Amino acid sequence: MSCQSGDGKVTGANAGHVPLVCAHGDGSYEIRELPGGTVLGVSPEAACPQQVLTLDEDAALVVVTDGVVEGPGLTLETGLEHAGTVAARAFVTD
Repeated sequence: MSCQSGDGKVTGANAGHVPLVCAHGDGSYEIRELPGGTVLGVSPEAACPQQVLTLDEDAALVVVTDGVVEGPGLTLETGLEHAGTVAARAFVTD
């Protein structure tokens, strides 16, 4: 991930990672997926497509690992929903 100063743009790539959580100041969240690339370490020549995300001024991008959002009895979708709910609640800017 890289972020250009002050313009809300974040450039990211996905090399086998879980989706991102974008929390908003109004208490909502969304799950953001980057285009998939080759898993890190598989091939030194592999390229990962990059995507630029633009965040609103009252938004926070939350990057999590698979160990945080999935596990025994916890699906990826349920884990991402939980992470989104917690992040959005913590980020409310009322």
